[in-house]
Amino acid sequence: MRYSLIILLLSVTSLFSQTLTIRCINVGWGDCTLIEAPNGTKILVDAGNYYSSAVRKLTSYLDTLGVDTLDYLIATHYHSDHIGGVNNLVDSGFVFLSAYDRAYDYGAKDQFDEYIDAIGAIRHTATDGQIFDLGDSVFVEIVAMNGNGLWQAPYNNDSRENDYSIAMIVDYHDFQFFLGGDIGAEVESTLVTENIGEVEVYRVDHHGSATSSCQYFLDHISPQISIISNGSSSYDFPDSATLYRLQQISTVYQTEGDNGNIIDGTVVIQSDGDSFNVGTQTGIDNVNVPLPYSATLFQNYPNPFNASTTIKYSLPHDEYVVISIYDLLGRKISTLDLGYQAAGSHFVYWDAADYASGVYFYSLKAGEFTEAKKMVLIK
Repeated sequence: MRYSLIILLLSVTSLFSQTLTIRCINVGWGDCTLIEAPNGTKILVDAGNYYSSAVRKLTSYLDTLGVDTLDYLIATHYHSDHIGGVNNLVDSGFVFLSAYDRAYDYGAKDQFDEYIDAIGAIRHTATDGQIFDLGDSVFVEIVAMNGNGLWQAPYNNDSRENDYSIAMIVDYHDFQFFLGGDIGAEVESTLVTENIGEVEVYRVDHHGSATSSCQYFLDHISPQISIISNGSSSYDFPDSATLYRLQQISTVYQTEGDNGNIIDGTVVIQSDGDSFNVGTQTGIDNVNVPLPYSATLFQNYPNPFNASTTIKYSLPHDEYVVISIYDLLGRKISTLDLGYQAAGSHFVYWDAADYASGVYFYSLKAGEFTEAKKMVLIK
């Protein structure tokens, strides 16, 4: 699925009556994703780290959402930055109705033992190809686990724990979201031969490490948005080469850090199954994004670009917004009528796949404000 226009809102609100919401939660160094179907059914994929700061971020964020019961917990694998927060959530009174993981032991690891104690009798064995039907046509399918055929059982080699991760696709009509835990290039490459197709949003594997998000895999899934789960650690992720690969094909967000388009916030995706929008919520710490004093049009990124680019603009107050695209001769070739938009920063995605290489201009009209900038398409 490709769209010439995707609006990326910093202040995400419920735009659709049947909205799938996926929250890539900022828990510092660790992974945590909350998937909520339109009917309210919820899956928590991983629960971040056991560090007190990570636990406070997660519990306070769930509290702000009014969430105290989760229908499913899926642990992609057994590293502490993915399952470390489960025990603390249970101790804090949060309830999981069922939990799924690979059902292999991870040696005498404290965080693993606490995870097992926390989920107790609700623990179930996940299976490759398993589909979780969340209702309202939202499905979560496991597309890989335990190395996806690269190695034989038992799948308890500590050095391969990342690659044993459960990988899944969230499917809602024409919208797909991929999440693969900490799998690396070897497992990613096996997925290319399977019919998973393109996805709109990619939850970046293994925090953007040098051994993940290989070009072969990225070319296959062709995401429009990539989201890196990041935080303070000794690993210095994301790797610069991996980040460069991601930025060549998608708009990159990070839950924490300074290399993405939007930083230090929970990244929220909402879709009605046809289109989708993306933004951040910094409300974990009740921090608001400051509003601009006047409307501003920013330089598109990347520029020069090949086939698609992102245009950022900011509004001091609610305005009716129109973005127009012109060729070098001044002929208008595209009009993006965005309607009334709230004050704050916004992004729009322009797909130029049908246009020839050359110089183009884009203009922003917001109320009485008008500004134009140049961009270069190179194919």
